[in-house]
Amino acid sequence: MSKEVNLKSPADAPYALPPDLVYIGEREPVDTVVRVFDFETGDLVEKQCQVFEEIEPFLDSEALTWIDWVGLKNIPLLSALCERMKIHPLHIEDLVHIDQHPKVEDTDNYTIVFLRRLYRPAKHEELQSHQISFIITPNELVTFREVELGIFDPVRARLRNSRGRIRNMGSDYLTYSLLDTIIDGYFVILAELEDEIEVVQDEILSKHPGNTIMTRLHKIRSDLLVARKSLWPLREAVLALERSPSIRAETEPFIRNAYDHTIKLADSLDFTRDLLNAALECHMTSINNRMNETMRLLTVISVIFMPVTFIAGVYGMNFEFLPETKWHFGYVWFWALILFVTGLLIFIFRKRKWL
Repeated sequence: MSKEVNLKSPADAPYALPPDLVYIGEREPVDTVVRVFDFETGDLVEKQCQVFEEIEPFLDSEALTWIDWVGLKNIPLLSALCERMKIHPLHIEDLVHIDQHPKVEDTDNYTIVFLRRLYRPAKHEELQSHQISFIITPNELVTFREVELGIFDPVRARLRNSRGRIRNMGSDYLTYSLLDTIIDGYFVILAELEDEIEVVQDEILSKHPGNTIMTRLHKIRSDLLVARKSLWPLREAVLALERSPSIRAETEPFIRNAYDHTIKLADSLDFTRDLLNAALECHMTSINNRMNETMRLLTVISVIFMPVTFIAGVYGMNFEFLPETKWHFGYVWFWALILFVTGLLIFIFRKRKWL
């Protein structure tokens, strides 16, 4: 998952901007918002930048700088930043082609990380993922996101309040802090899916289950496939990040802890999938049971009417000599016999608990 990209050959023109650089993604790009956090142990400078000239001084700062880039619409500004940081043109293309597989790539100057974060646009809508990219250097961390979903708000709050060790550590620990929020988002999504499955299971076992159960179960299955598609590569990417030269020895235990969390996520994903399969089996069993109940009821009704039909057929024959046809109480006898046979069958069925 992690590989070394050779940027040493001048013939490769490694820092030339790729021609016709355009955003490629499923959704429309949002307006670019760039927030810069420049901080040391005691001081924090926070600024929202509109042009590259406002960003460039922070790149020369000796303090740790975090550039939080939201929205990939302003391609010229992104190109200027990447050219200044000597980002490989293939990596620049990957930043704006937002269907990248989670991966980690190391170069002589920086480490670039591509991850995917799960989110639900609105309640009851299908689960989606969007790309989050990291460029890690000793003094800078640049994050690129398609949309602002507030996932990094806790980290920004810690920076502003100077809580924890986040201001005392380098860009690698800041990367871990942001990575941890992404992983936590996976736990939230899987917990929501488990809750949805439990709600559907309760409805399946109720006396009057709804008609949309199968649709809801298939929607959950689709969400699990989206989660699985993002989660398994995430685990490999975090493992590769732990081995990256951009991660210092004092930060490795934190990255390893993040990797342990991805293993727990994989186990939780398997458990949720098993829970879904159990719900599907329970639903199919419930459908079969209701169908069997219906067929049993129809069978009982048919059995009740079989002797009635036989008796009616006997006395409906056109023979000349039928003793009961000339009898004064023949009609009463006919209905008494019908009611007796019907009652006897109903009694037998109820005793056997078929009704």
